[in-house]
Amino acid sequence: MHYPDRASQKSTVSALAYDYEWSGYFLTGNKVAVRFTPSSYPVNVESTTFWFCNPGDKTTDVDVVVYDDNGTGGMPGTELFRKTLTYVPTGGVTLGITGVSISSGDFYIALEKNDTELGAYICLTDPAGRSYWGGPAWALSGYAIYIRANVRGTDYSTSFDRVNNVVGLTMNCPAAGTYTVKVSGYNVPYGPQPYALVISGSVIEAVPEALLYFPHIASHINNWETEICVINTSATKTLNGVFKAYNNAGVFVSEIDAVTLAPHGRREITVGDEFTDPANIGYIIFESDSSAVVGYTKFYIEGQYRVAIPAVSEINTNDIYISHIASTSSWGTGVSLLNTTSSPRTLTIEFDDGQTRTVSLAANEHKVFLIKNLFGGQPQPGIHSAVIKDADGIIGLELFAIGNQMSGILLKGNTTISIYYPHTASKGGWGTGIVAYNPSDTDCDITITPYTAAGDPLTPATDTIGGKEQYMGLVSALGFPANTAWLKIDATSPITGFELFATTNQLAGYTSVGITGTEGVFAKLEKDGTTGIAFVNIEATSAVVTLTAYNDSGTVIATKVINLDAHEKELNLAEDMFAGSDISNATYITYSSNREVVGFQLNASSDNMMLDALPGM
Repeated sequence: MHYPDRASQKSTVSALAYDYEWSGYFLTGNKVAVRFTPSSYPVNVESTTFWFCNPGDKTTDVDVVVYDDNGTGGMPGTELFRKTLTYVPTGGVTLGITGVSISSGDFYIALEKNDTELGAYICLTDPAGRSYWGGPAWALSGYAIYIRANVRGTDYSTSFDRVNNVVGLTMNCPAAGTYTVKVSGYNVPYGPQPYALVISGSVIEAVPEALLYFPHIASHINNWETEICVINTSATKTLNGVFKAYNNAGVFVSEIDAVTLAPHGRREITVGDEFTDPANIGYIIFESDSSAVVGYTKFYIEGQYRVAIPAVSEINTNDIYISHIASTSSWGTGVSLLNTTSSPRTLTIEFDDGQTRTVSLAANEHKVFLIKNLFGGQPQPGIHSAVIKDADGIIGLELFAIGNQMSGILLKGNTTISIYYPHTASKGGWGTGIVAYNPSDTDCDITITPYTAAGDPLTPATDTIGGKEQYMGLVSALGFPANTAWLKIDATSPITGFELFATTNQLAGYTSVGITGTEGVFAKLEKDGTTGIAFVNIEATSAVVTLTAYNDSGTVIATKVINLDAHEKELNLAEDMFAGSDISNATYITYSSNREVVGFQLNASSDNMMLDALPGM
């Protein structure tokens, strides 16, 4: 065991800031900069943090530039660093800076663009006299601009002592295997004390067994909040993992580590309550030592709307489909894309009206845009669907909204020749919409079979879906019998689709592909409202379904066995499915069946404003 003499000690990061009071206004100038003076030299410029306003959510290039002060009159001169951001959202942004060391004088950090509809936030005066705007020449702006510099002094060394808190252990020719390292603090007046473990030599880094992506996070921005959840579906194995949060550029922001879930354990997190710097988080990855894990993302504005999306464990390959686009003066469709690879990607989006657009994603970048913003901000009522070509490594989701109604689905490349819509609701103010999308260039024939709740087949209908076209509409308007309780579509070639439920104030949907199976999870029981569950026996013989309600610790609260005839549907509130048992302390439900079933859950808030849907996972 040894202690390193003259070990390198990193100095702390200091923030240089001259803003003072939030105004809510932003500067439209296309070149703005702040002049910084370090308190000592030399310093390394590690990063910059700035606050930006993009009210139209536009995809406009913004350059972050560091200048020396060797220009005329001490103005910006030699360019020391430049990074182009293809999209900057509203809110705080932190960007790493490399290769910039200041040994004397001042330096400038500038934001440069070519669009006066977005810009950096400001204070209404500039008492420090350090904020500038540029044109042919730089000049004081009169407003303190919200740009900050994060700098670090040079490393230094110490003689042998415990200042560096470093201890080393050399093992000569160690046996192969897994080793456990325990760290005990020597002098920790205020704990807990973070530490780092560094290993060198012939070692193999442990690779997570599974990655679960939460590809869109909105927290502490314009009243948005996000809830995420993971569930250990194993009945025997404890799951260990870590939540890692990244900004839209793919830069690490913060983490929640040492997450341990007992068998059937569950962890639910409100991002704004448990992560540091939540407004800067664009997406989250859960790294775990077990593939027996599922989860969801819910983003919402309290009292307005809520969207639930399954967490992503399977990365898309080849093409992915935007199976429905509503871009009119009333409806809007937004797309969220995440590049999970370490290489930049340029994606081609082919729309059903023949138009194409490209979207560029840097390595690990997350980007959000409205369909209309790909067309200069103009709605596109003639567009109804799209294909994102060659989207290996890309995951994402789409949102569609009108007024105070919003819903969304994952963007996937999965298709099937049999799609199930396990519930239709057309009474009591409810409406059900279905979409079946043919991603092929050739026509596809379909047979739509309606069933009663008891599983009796009704008169089927046939139709043809043209290439890149949809079969869609409200169930009540498609001509099915009044006692239709659920639907199945059989196709002659692979299709995809989803289902939507709507009331006056609410909208919720889920994908209808890849949701069949003999076991699954209804991932959340609503505590401030209701949870409705529907599932269907899709086989031609009777099924026995066992429901188990658990709490977050993985403790069984209640079980219920339900017998379903061939093609029969079960629909009820969660607590009524467990009639005779109290499941008020349960947080989720699992199901297992001796036959293939398909199901989903609807969660509604008590104020009848927020609604979301999740398939059985």
